[in-house]
Amino acid sequence: MSRDAANFVAAGAVGGAVAAKGVVGGAAAAGNVMAVVRNVVTAGDEGWDVDGFFVCSKFVFNFQTRQFFDGKEMHDFGDIAGYSWEGGVFTLNIHGRIKPKPVVVGLAERSQMLAKVFDDIFSGVTYTPERKRLLPTFSKRVHRVKIRTAFRYAIRSFFAGIFLGIGLTREMGFRGDDQFFAVLWFMAGVFALSVAWRKFKPVAEPVWRAS
Repeated sequence: MSRDAANFVAAGAVGGAVAAKGVVGGAAAAGNVMAVVRNVVTAGDEGWDVDGFFVCSKFVFNFQTRQFFDGKEMHDFGDIAGYSWEGGVFTLNIHGRIKPKPVVVGLAERSQMLAKVFDDIFSGVTYTPERKRLLPTFSKRVHRVKIRTAFRYAIRSFFAGIFLGIGLTREMGFRGDDQFFAVLWFMAGVFALSVAWRKFKPVAEPVWRAS
């Protein structure tokens, strides 16, 4: 191989490595953005709702019946032996269970708020529901599509189109402009399905004892 040919091959290899590194770096950056948006969406609401319950991420507290809902299960305050948290994960230690129960709440700020609430509960503090800037009912909260949720779905749709849509449309025989528009429709379909699932997904609402 001549010196010029060798230099050309070497330059091509370097260029390919740089391009590959750029793709990997771009995918990593996109993943970081998705993680941030997902955590913000998971963090959810914080405050009192119209039914007089205190809401913090997936947790709903009923101070009259001394119960709370962790997003999947109901618990009595007396069933909680303790808690711990790290970042956006809040872990409950429940009487009668060997394995602690972690609940993803998205942000460290939500974990800190939950820690304060549980500290107050263990100390016998009681709360009177606020009457200003109330959150909607549980059903409306879990089914509404807020701006941050729509932004998350838009990012998901974009990357689904890049990493899945391009390959699928190529397999279906689309090329050139036809493939471009097919990928756009694929992105729109992913976004629409995400919104539809959010609006109509079945949700187990908390069932409280009679106070």
